[in-house]
Amino acid sequence: MTGYIPKHAVNPHGDGIIPYAAERIFQLEPEPPAVGNLNEYILSALQEKNLIYFSFFLHHYEPQLNKRIKDFLGWMAAICMTQTDL
Repeated sequence: MTGYIPKHAVNPHGDGIIPYAAERIFQLEPEPPAVGNLNEYILSALQEKNLIYFSFFLHHYEPQLNKRIKDFLGWMAAICMTQTDL
């Protein structure tokens, strides 16, 4: 990805990824170009056969994805708390 670097470093030889870095794993510097609709990144990736556009999509979609994951995990935790022995 010429011209773009990950915003947060990850140590591949460590014991794992800290939550702060995991929630920001797709963030890039500099900020990718803005588009009106995130689907434009997907279309560009397919048309130009260049995955940098998919990275741009992930950069912008990651906060929404993280929220959905946290909501789901909270929902699952609530269900588990109401269950008796399985």
